Amino acid sequence: MTTDATAPETSAASSPASGRSFDSFELPAQVRVGLEAAGFVHCTPIQEKTLPLSLAGKDVAGQAQTGTGKTAAFLLTVFTRLLARDRPGKPAAPRALVIAPTRELVVQIANDAKVLGSGTSFSIHAVFGGVDYKKQRENVQGGVDVLIGTPGRLIDYHKQRVYDLRSVEILVIDEADRMFDMGFIKDLRYLLRQLPPFEHRQSLLFSATLNFDVMELAYVFMNEPVKVSMPVPAPDGAAPVPAPVPVAVSMPVPLAAHSPPPTPTANAMAHWNTSTLANGRRRHSVRKIAPPV
Repeated sequence: MTTDATAPETSAASSPASGRSFDSFELPAQVRVGLEAAGFVHCTPIQEKTLPLSLAGKDVAGQAQTGTGKTAAFLLTVFTRLLARDRPGKPAAPRALVIAPTRELVVQIANDAKVLGSGTSFSIHAVFGGVDYKKQRENVQGGVDVLIGTPGRLIDYHKQRVYDLRSVEILVIDEADRMFDMGFIKDLRYLLRQLPPFEHRQSLLFSATLNFDVMELAYVFMNEPVKVSMPVPAPDGAAPVPAPVPVAVSMPVPLAAHSPPPTPTANAMAHWNTSTLANGRRRHSVRKIAPPV
């Protein structure tokens, strides 16, 4: 009996034995050590759809619930990317940034990262509010490759110049829809503006729903992300609910909170690249996005 890649997640569901084998991917030996330590053999559906894209360096916006194996999908991508490159910055400059909305989720991701990254020498640190303020600060100052945190604590340390975000090579936003629900979107946008331009880093976003707000965030801060959707789990005995697919829009994103959403148009996806003009005004240009997978 094999163990599949949802194991680290507390609410994990088992994946089918027919899922693609991790042996079929060209993964570094150090990453395979982590897979063996975790007991992972076959991909879950979200991993099978995401990994061929993310390991090829593409940006991905994935719709996935908790317990589907999304954490392993992005962590395997993070470690594979970092192993292929030399460190570009100082020790306190993280190479990978993972942003999650809650302390519990940050702790879970960090624990999974330590297992899946056990074959590497990367330093992995989690920062979140409520506990260990000084200890977390010292850990990050001492050197960090993979920094995992909640928006508030990440901003706090960044404004104190505890670490620098200009060397980030890969960004992960987990549970993006909850960022909006919990009022973290301004903090999230602040952090994203401190990163290298999206064409100089890889970005992965995961969310239980890819609603209008989440997709706007993806289109502004990601480089032509490929949308990956999984069916929404249904109650026992009911057929799975197809994942909602956002329709294209051909007009700028409304800026005012009271503005109505744009009228949908057909058969294409668009994305908005927001740029600041010299006089402080903002404009939006529509950019092509890869079709959903």
